[in-house]
Amino acid sequence: MTLIAVWFVFIPWKIHQISISESDFGFVLMSFGTGSLASIQISNRFLLTRFSPEFLIKAGLLSFPVIFVIWATSQSYMALLVLALPISISFGVLNSSVVSATASYEKKLGRKLMPFHMACFSIGGLTGTILGGLLLSNFEKEEYALLCASILVLLLALALAQLKTVHHIPPKQSKTAKPTSRTAIFLGILAALNFGTVGIIMDWSALWLTRDLGVALALGGIIIFAFNSGEIISRIFGERLLARYGERTVGVTFTLVGCVLLLFCLQAGNVLVIVCGFFIFGLPTPYRHLFE
Repeated sequence: MTLIAVWFVFIPWKIHQISISESDFGFVLMSFGTGSLASIQISNRFLLTRFSPEFLIKAGLLSFPVIFVIWATSQSYMALLVLALPISISFGVLNSSVVSATASYEKKLGRKLMPFHMACFSIGGLTGTILGGLLLSNFEKEEYALLCASILVLLLALALAQLKTVHHIPPKQSKTAKPTSRTAIFLGILAALNFGTVGIIMDWSALWLTRDLGVALALGGIIIFAFNSGEIISRIFGERLLARYGERTVGVTFTLVGCVLLLFCLQAGNVLVIVCGFFIFGLPTPYRHLFE
């Protein structure tokens, strides 16, 4: 997630570098989303039934930084559009494998580990926005900054790959499909809307701040920083919140309250108030593990 967050900070520069419109960049995001969705389905249905999640995690960690730097430093719109597919596939496989491994340890230990896992995910976003701002401030050539970030993450991935892990046997898939309940459909739609909102925040906030509100390019990730800070706080205490208030209250009520407060903050038109609004919006997020 650290590299993805670095990319979010560099989006305004990339749009300006290859001289594309917001609509053109939207197709890049759509390509990334399509690849991620397809790879998650393929991973859950095929890869995770044949390989252990630990093996797929290591493969994803080592391949992602390499694919990322090739994609992020591409010099044409067509290259950026086409290469969005392999980077999204790598991201989707890695994400599915991590979730699968976390769920497996939850069953073995009898504890809710997904909120902590998602807290680490948010920490990656937080460090990525900080790293992206520092790189933009200290490198004259942005391509070198992206290369530096990729090498750093690759070195960390190599170090993690050396750790000894227990490879779990892939679970057997049930041949009989169970009907989906109405409650699951409703919560799934709510989760889709919530993740869609989060996607807008991550993909467009830096461009909005720098272009429309006049924030410096290196500070373009401040909304992502605030949002991830709220996520980290809620996810660290996610297990306690779920135990005290229940999944439905945390997942539905808290989220709706956060959305309403964010809406009011956006009407203020003040950068500081808007940033505070996104911090509040990031707080009610520990329920997302229900839909992973």
